[in-house]
Amino acid sequence: MNPLILLPNTIYILRSKRNQDLITNIEEYSVYYENILYPYKQEYDVKIDCPFGMNLGRCWRITNFDTCPKNFPLTLSVYLYGELLAKKSITVEITERRSKEMSLLCIGDSMTQAEEYELQAISKAENIKTLGTRHCKYVNHEGRGGLKLYSYRHIYANQGWFTSPFLFPENIPGKLYYGDISYWEDVRDNPNHYTNVGFKYAPIQEGMYCLKDKKLCLFENDSYKVVDENPVFNFDFKKYQERFNIETPDVVTFLFAANDLQTVAYEKTAEEIQKMLIYQQEMLDDIQKYVKTIVICLPICGADQYCWGKTMGCVGTVKQYEYNMKQYANALLEVYDNRESEGIYLCPMNAVCDPLAGFDTDHSPANLYSVLPVFHQANWVHPNISGYKQMGDALAGVLCKIKSI
Repeated sequence: MNPLILLPNTIYILRSKRNQDLITNIEEYSVYYENILYPYKQEYDVKIDCPFGMNLGRCWRITNFDTCPKNFPLTLSVYLYGELLAKKSITVEITERRSKEMSLLCIGDSMTQAEEYELQAISKAENIKTLGTRHCKYVNHEGRGGLKLYSYRHIYANQGWFTSPFLFPENIPGKLYYGDISYWEDVRDNPNHYTNVGFKYAPIQEGMYCLKDKKLCLFENDSYKVVDENPVFNFDFKKYQERFNIETPDVVTFLFAANDLQTVAYEKTAEEIQKMLIYQQEMLDDIQKYVKTIVICLPICGADQYCWGKTMGCVGTVKQYEYNMKQYANALLEVYDNRESEGIYLCPMNAVCDPLAGFDTDHSPANLYSVLPVFHQANWVHPNISGYKQMGDALAGVLCKIKSI
């Protein structure tokens, strides 16, 4: 099959600060061919037609912005033994830092919970206030390790480690709904657990509703009165704002797929992606009633198979994971590319995370009897700090574009 080229039609790149007396703020943006082509083969000759940047073999990279216009074309062509297999032309738009204030809510899984790409993005884009109920180290956000799009859309009862902050029972005001009692008790009792760190516990107040043993209860006179044996829950962004006193963000971002598709078999990939697209659109339909701009981040691929096997045993493979991530990225491109006029942007995080240096590495003997150290990547899906920073740079470019409008 001829390769897919998984890039949006416009990518936004933040330029270095102009006229720096002391050169401390420089930018570099890389598009790694291994990340954006599916399938990818070492034998491919990737040719770049662009007046700026460099074709470095593994990637196209731009570091010098002195002579760049605001917009310029980039065409990527893929050859195999002289035969043209695929070609795509995109627009590169150079963005500038702006002092304009912006508020940002990032929703996602453990990569969002790590807070590294968000920190990088707001440091580069400047003057951005982060929102959300969770704050582990640096920023506020809605990142939860292990969660899927499905989880945010459907999980309202405690399953031992999370509930969605966006789900509320019908006919109950947001400010009056406390949440699942057992979940918040776990946050209180185990505040330093991975799934609880970064949340602030507050006890239920008189007159608030809550979920207890999957039943909707009213807390009155220091006791729980069942008011609905089978409550119906809906995704409701406005109630989320009311419940947690969250101001309306200027921008909401999404980064998902690592959990949703991690071990999905090839035969089930298309079916699961269609479900994800439905969940995504349902959430967008509600959020866009209040928020003008949405950024959907294209998912990154994982580390090497040795690391995958050390972590997952024989469950799934990194090639299967790559297939799933790239098929989902392609689906997002088909549905959401070129919709900036509707306030929907795509951020090509998939393109920019170095597939080699963007993941931590360690070494161990090649086998029981060998003293020869063999180096492998050390985390099957999560990038290291430098990988997160590259992802944050991509997001900063998009945020600065949004600031300019």
